[in-house]
Amino acid sequence: MIENLFQLSLLNDVSVAIRNTMTLRLRVAVRLKNADSRDDGYRVEVLRARVDQMKAEKAEVIRQYEATKRTLARNKARFDEALEKQREHGERVHAAHMELSGAQSVVKSLSADLLRRIRDPYAWPDHSVLR
Repeated sequence: MIENLFQLSLLNDVSVAIRNTMTLRLRVAVRLKNADSRDDGYRVEVLRARVDQMKAEKAEVIRQYEATKRTLARNKARFDEALEKQREHGERVHAAHMELSGAQSVVKSLSADLLRRIRDPYAWPDHSVLR
């Protein structure tokens, strides 16, 4: 879920596409040079240059990976914090609901008792209200 949210697979796709493009360009360049010159020293130079280029690409990908990992850690911390706040809010709402239910029960009970007393004609001390 987190990988999809931050599109981490996209970074891998871009890296593969760059690697494939560079490999293709290197093959074309090597073929063109080999047609002109069959010097082994030149091939070694090309391969060393390619190794250096790949090391630079690797360093860049590692840098991007580390940056993405830090961003992911920050976002995960924010997510956990928001989740905790939501949980605390839910607990407060539940407590308020329970308190409301208790108060409603007390009001209902007192109302029923009051209504019962009002209906009793002998509950009035001087019965003057009934005349």
